[in-house]
Amino acid sequence: MANLYQYTKCSLILIFLLLGFGCQENAELPEPLEDSISAVTPIPLEILTPTPDSEQQELIGQAIYDQMCAACHGINGESLECFDQNGSPIACAGRPLNSSNLLCGEESRRMTAMGWHLEKRAYIESIIAAGRTESGMPAYSSEYLDGVGLNDAEIDYITDFVMLYETAELCADFEAALEITLPTTVAGLGAGDAEKGEELHNITFGCSACHGDPAVEFSNAVGSWAGTFKDLDNRREGYTAADYVYESIVLPNAHISPDCPTGPCSGPPSGMPWNYAERMTAQELADVMAYLEIDVMNSNGVEMDFSSED
Repeated sequence: MANLYQYTKCSLILIFLLLGFGCQENAELPEPLEDSISAVTPIPLEILTPTPDSEQQELIGQAIYDQMCAACHGINGESLECFDQNGSPIACAGRPLNSSNLLCGEESRRMTAMGWHLEKRAYIESIIAAGRTESGMPAYSSEYLDGVGLNDAEIDYITDFVMLYETAELCADFEAALEITLPTTVAGLGAGDAEKGEELHNITFGCSACHGDPAVEFSNAVGSWAGTFKDLDNRREGYTAADYVYESIVLPNAHISPDCPTGPCSGPPSGMPWNYAERMTAQELADVMAYLEIDVMNSNGVEMDFSSED
C-alpha cells in the first residue's frame, strides 16, 4: 500500500505538471482563469488507482486544491496567505473555506444566508462546480466549461477535502455569540497609518483583489472601485463616507453597492467576507481607512449593531 501511495502521489504530480494545471485566477492576476483552465484535459483519476482509499482521496483532493484553489483561498483554506505561481504574496480573492461560517452546524451560516436548506456537502459541491459569479468565484465543472474543467470525480475529491476542515475544534464555539470588540462608531478607530494600510489592503486582507487599486480606475475585478470610497458622503442618508465604508467592512450585508463592474452588486447576502469584524483590529481598520484617504473623524456617529450580523 505504501508503494501504491507513493506511486499515486508521484503520478498525480507528474500529470499536473504535464497538463499545466494553473491556480484559480481572477482578472487582475497574470493570466485569466479562462486561459489557465481551457487547455486542461480532465485527469483520468481512475488510471491512478481504481478504488482509492481515504488516504489517497485526501492526497488527490489536496493536490487539486493546491493547484486550483490555494491562490485565492490560501494556505489551509484560511484566506490569509496566498501566493502567485512565482511564490510572491498576493491578495487572497476568495472567502475562507476553513471557516465555521461555512462548515459548522447542520445548516451553516453561509447556507442560511444563501437560502440553502439541503445537505451541506451538496452546497459546497455546487459552488465548486457552478461557481458564484457575483462574488468572483468561477465555475470549475466541465459541465459548465464545454468539457474542459474538472470531471465529477475531481469535484468529489476536492469537496471531500474541503469538508475535512470541519473539526470539533473549529466548531466548538459555533453556537456562541461572536465577540466583536471593535468600536461601535468609526471615529472610535482613531488615527491610521496609510503606509501600513496599503499592505493590509493589498495583501493581508485581500481588499484589492475585488476592489482594485484606489489610484487606478477600472482596476476593480468584482466589487466597487476603492478609489470612490472617500467620496461616498450621503450615499445613504445620514452617513458620511467614513460611516458607510466602516459599516460595509464590518457588517457587509448592511449595504449593497450599486457600482460593481457589470452593474449593481448582487445581494444580500453580500459577496464580501463576513469575518473582517473578527479578523481585523481597530488599528488595522484605521490604517486601511487612512490608505483609502477616508477621514474617520468626519462621522455622523452612526452606531454599528454587531448583534445583527451572524
